[in-house]
Amino acid sequence: MNRNLPSQYRPNSPPTPQSREMATLTSIYRNKVTRVPGGGYSISADQAPAGAERHALVSRRNELADALAPGDRNEIAKTIGQMFLAYQQVKLGPEETRATIALYVAQVQEFPQWAVAQGCQRIIQRPTAWPPSAGEMRSAVEREARPARDEREAINSVLNAEIEEIRRTGDRDRMKAGLRDLVTELGGVKHGKREHTKDEAAAWLEDEKANPRPLPKLSAVALKICGVEAPDTSSDDFAEMREILR
Repeated sequence: MNRNLPSQYRPNSPPTPQSREMATLTSIYRNKVTRVPGGGYSISADQAPAGAERHALVSRRNELADALAPGDRNEIAKTIGQMFLAYQQVKLGPEETRATIALYVAQVQEFPQWAVAQGCQRIIQRPTAWPPSAGEMRSAVEREARPARDEREAINSVLNAEIEEIRRTGDRDRMKAGLRDLVTELGGVKHGKREHTKDEAAAWLEDEKANPRPLPKLSAVALKICGVEAPDTSSDDFAEMREILR
């Protein structure tokens, strides 16, 4: 059995091997990102890559993206067909051959042509007289593409991480003061416990419905500090008060 694919079916287009410098750079920043709930990553603004280092990471990611692009289905089918020719004891008619190759192509069409070719090459070098199953074929191709895919994922976790802005001490102090003012103006909160009675809440709600007016200026400022818009009391139904009345 011929244990090599013809040279035209062994394209030499995988990504260049990861350099030691790129491996070190990726590892440094990969250790600075934090996984956030729901997927994704975040990184502190003062820890995120910038300048030449970010440019190097972006360039490498683009190289990997190009190298990992799905291959042409027809070329992949030709490569798999050549793999089957190495198993001379397997006799299939024309229609059966096309159907079998189509099944194998469906398993690996998301992979680049070079990964499929390298997977086929490794398969036919095995000491067995029988071709692989479609699942075995996919596993072999995945192994070829995995290093490049893992490297791309590591770089993306850094470059796509959400940047966490650093709040200065003064900003935090102003936010705390704003929250204290908001609590004071809204009233009814003391030592973390609500002190409104249901009658007071009902009276407040009826008064606001009859005489809608905007929130006091300081409350709007405090809400703005917290990063939210002050509600319009003329159209708001005062959900908080409804909750009290339940």
